[in-house]
Amino acid sequence: MKMSFQNITALILAGIFVAIPSQAWAGSCCGGGGGSTLIVPKAGRAAVSLNTAIEKYDGYYDKQSSWHADPPGSDLAQYRVELGIAQRLGTDWQGSVSLPYVWNNNSYAAVDSSTNGLGDMTLGVTYETFKAPTCVTRISRLQDLKPTVYLGGGLLIPTGVSPYDEVENSFDITGRGFYRADLNLMVEKTVFPWSVILSGGVGYHFSREINREYGTYVQPYSKQLGRTVNGSLALGYTWDLPWQMTSGMTLIVTASLSDRWEAEAEIDGVRDEASGLRKRAVGLSSTLLSFGNDWALNLGWQTSRPASGWGSNTPATDVFSLGVRHDFY
Repeated sequence: MKMSFQNITALILAGIFVAIPSQAWAGSCCGGGGGSTLIVPKAGRAAVSLNTAIEKYDGYYDKQSSWHADPPGSDLAQYRVELGIAQRLGTDWQGSVSLPYVWNNNSYAAVDSSTNGLGDMTLGVTYETFKAPTCVTRISRLQDLKPTVYLGGGLLIPTGVSPYDEVENSFDITGRGFYRADLNLMVEKTVFPWSVILSGGVGYHFSREINREYGTYVQPYSKQLGRTVNGSLALGYTWDLPWQMTSGMTLIVTASLSDRWEAEAEIDGVRDEASGLRKRAVGLSSTLLSFGNDWALNLGWQTSRPASGWGSNTPATDVFSLGVRHDFY
């Protein structure tokens, strides 16, 4: 085996960045969203990533989880470019920031719309509970079962355009308009070449006063979006490419299953029964990494429409992503 355990850890982090979605939600059925959390390998000093994504919309799930098609001739899509930077703050601590830029391009029920703007920014801090990577090539003792555990906190900052700004309709939205605090957990275990990643998190939206909706001033009221819960399970396989032209390069293939929930919002302390959502998705990603320069190239696909009942009060989407990251040691 050509790789050190430090390099295996770097590979796993590069692969799951695309395979596992972030907790940030789109700002509407056709816009918005925040960033992902970028994690520096244990031996690394910093990391930077640039990710692009195309999100295609294919109908929606109602509150009863029944899927409905969009009107004939509809073409709904969002395009995103996201810059992420992570920096080690100490032996076991690191911080990160990510900021997306969003383009909405939609045609729906004879209404055409094309807008762009910043999405919601994400600030994150991560604590590593381990002192050294826990990757092994085989399990020969009980200690070899010890996983790698990350604890994280995040803050979603509403830097995007929300329904409460000067917009005409939901197609103009690039953000949700609310601050949200997140607590996250990621558990990873690698028995080379296989890896299992279990992650989850909870989020709390802070309430805000609202006096405008889609550009029209309204009677002021207080609104708070519901608490969020997310979880995902991913399985990855790491392969040393054997050909001469790919010497020193490694490929990771990862499959993932994720679920997200958001409780119903409250308006002036009264529950809004038309709000809240749930969305399940499956994903595949491949990551090509060259150890020469510590560069990683990610290609991913995620869908929330493999079958009916995979969502509630949310659009069905396919997300195609392409990204690159570099780790500094």
